[in-house]
Amino acid sequence: MGRSRPSPRRRPGFLLIEALLTLGVIAVSLTALSAALIMIIKSNSTGEASVVAVQLSQRMLEEIRLRRWDENTPIPPDYTRNRSTIGRDGGAESASDKKTYNDIDDFNGWTESPPKDPYMNSLTAFSAYTTSVTVGYLNVTTLAPSATKTDFKKITVCTWRKNRKSICLDTILTNR
Repeated sequence: MGRSRPSPRRRPGFLLIEALLTLGVIAVSLTALSAALIMIIKSNSTGEASVVAVQLSQRMLEEIRLRRWDENTPIPPDYTRNRSTIGRDGGAESASDKKTYNDIDDFNGWTESPPKDPYMNSLTAFSAYTTSVTVGYLNVTTLAPSATKTDFKKITVCTWRKNRKSICLDTILTNR
């Protein structure tokens, strides 16, 4: 009698080929998944930097709001006169010490890196961040900057981390 053929279940090497194909599919899948994982990690890092920048900008806006609208506004206020020009008024207002600022527009051009608390102590946990402030009079009907003194000031605070886009917050304060 002749030899019979082995059944397909008993062919030598068949299991090895299946195992190699399975490993190939798994390797390709893991490569695609690792690229997605790296993208997610980078996205999370960018999101975290944006959230911190927003919080630091909001902190600076609140600090500016603690100041008077204008140092020339008398107490009790008469809002129809005595508006000062934008910027520090000289005298006791130091370009390097925001504790000396007594009104909103003194912050125009202020930059701090790292951000500082109201007592000028560095916030060392945020040493990679920079905050800058711009203040100007505003034409409230067009929302455009105004060359003349108005009853509205626009404050823009921008914060960014090194090698990242800046996050800017704007607010309008009125002399009322």
